Amino acid sequence: MTNEIKALTGLRGVAAGVVAISHLDFMRWAPFKFIAFHNMAVDLFFCLSAFTLCLAYRPFETTRLDLRAYGVARFARIYPLYLFGLIIAALTFMRWNTGDYATYSGSATRDFLLQLFMLNALPIGNGVHWNGPAWSLSVEAFCYLAVFPLLFYATRRAARWPEWLRTSLIVTLVAIAYFMFARHFNWRLLDHGTVTDDPLAYWTPIVRGVCSFGAGWLAYIAWINKDSFARFAVANTDALIVVALLILTGMTYGAAAQEMLMFVWPLLVVGLMQNTSWTARFLSCRPMVWLGHLSYSIYLCHMLVWHLSMKAFPILSTSEPLRFVVQVSGTLLVSCMTYYLLERPARSAIRNALGAKRTRAGGSNNYAGSGGLASERADTK
Repeated sequence: MTNEIKALTGLRGVAAGVVAISHLDFMRWAPFKFIAFHNMAVDLFFCLSAFTLCLAYRPFETTRLDLRAYGVARFARIYPLYLFGLIIAALTFMRWNTGDYATYSGSATRDFLLQLFMLNALPIGNGVHWNGPAWSLSVEAFCYLAVFPLLFYATRRAARWPEWLRTSLIVTLVAIAYFMFARHFNWRLLDHGTVTDDPLAYWTPIVRGVCSFGAGWLAYIAWINKDSFARFAVANTDALIVVALLILTGMTYGAAAQEMLMFVWPLLVVGLMQNTSWTARFLSCRPMVWLGHLSYSIYLCHMLVWHLSMKAFPILSTSEPLRFVVQVSGTLLVSCMTYYLLERPARSAIRNALGAKRTRAGGSNNYAGSGGLASERADTK
């Protein structure tokens, strides 16, 4: 991964870690309650995915997207671990989360198939996901298949639009995602048996994903064109982190909405492309990059660790410090195992078996080739 943008990898690791700490229910602790942006981390993942895919497939330099190679690479990147998590989650969900399986058995097969084909977070599904964090992978897969190829071929035309129009579109897309989350997001839909009379609740995941994905694509164009948007982001990366922390602090005291972070993400992603800020240097350090490499495994495995550890060790429910040690270390251990023993080997095996072509690294150091960030870390999370 010689062309990896390490700061972006580190950022992904931080976001995945925050999601895990939150879902493991440690955000109530004083050291963590000021960084509770787990609900907004998914929007960051979508934005990062579009940005890093553009870095890898270089729509300004390449006139044609090899759809077969692209599809194989995306499938190899996200599906093996997703399938592993689904199988484990199916066993634990049916065993421990379904109080009356007889009433659920009629739709259990449908829910499993929708999850198997990564469709249950789309409006054609009911939102149920036995491994809760996996809902975003349904949306991510949709963006891979239906959105990115279109954006790839629209990039050069969009680069000729007036700068103010591109910046306005970023703000508009983020505002739409903000509105959908603030007004219509219903996390209870992830659980079996929850229904809502708000039809837009079923559209919220896909709208959030496409809007944040589109914002990441436009941020990439701003970076390549050196728009004022990108120049501002690069010059004020550390200040953006201060703004994010102020939003989180305000959220803690009821003075700000966490959704405001959505407006920070596209700027932060672009700003981290320059390694001169203190933030970029911190995120580029070895431990943070290592955490970023494990981010996809952390994201998909932490709830599985929670279920299994709570059932295997009932004593954890009586000791929060012990539960923290067991579940955090367990998440890291399982993530290491799945990353090195499943993610990477499966990725290589699928690419070799299906004959996917690797994107050749080239151009300036601002790009990441197929061995770099975009193909290795373009996931959600």
